[in-house]
Amino acid sequence: MDQKLLSEILKDAKVVDVDFSEWDRCVRLAVIALAEERARRYPVYVLEFQQVSEFTVVMNHDAVVAEGMGHQQWCSDEFTIDSVARGFRVVMRGSSHMPIATIVSRDCLIRELDSSALDRSFPNWNRPGAPHIRPSIETWLGPARGGPR
Repeated sequence: MDQKLLSEILKDAKVVDVDFSEWDRCVRLAVIALAEERARRYPVYVLEFQQVSEFTVVMNHDAVVAEGMGHQQWCSDEFTIDSVARGFRVVMRGSSHMPIATIVSRDCLIRELDSSALDRSFPNWNRPGAPHIRPSIETWLGPARGGPR
């Protein structure tokens, strides 16, 4: 794990996707690194937590009404990284209404995503008030393919 890079990314991050598709091997978070602007664009990273033994999220948004704003975006600007018996523990938190995530894993692989490829595949993914990058499976399927009507 590149703890220095992970710390730089988590210093000011926006979580834009959570991927449990291979939960028995890894859990992935796609995050925008807001502390690292490059050429008028922030980089997007995949944090692939390997052999996860704990993944908990405490939701704190109940009292916040976001009418007309779209979705609240999951921002995190405080974090801790600690060694534990099973590897390391990352705790991510932001303002009082943001989720608090705790992840315990053996390792974390970090890859940068191509933002222009995200733009082509998921137009408007980074607009203010947008939900996560990928839609829900039901939205993706749509009514014609078995999603909600």
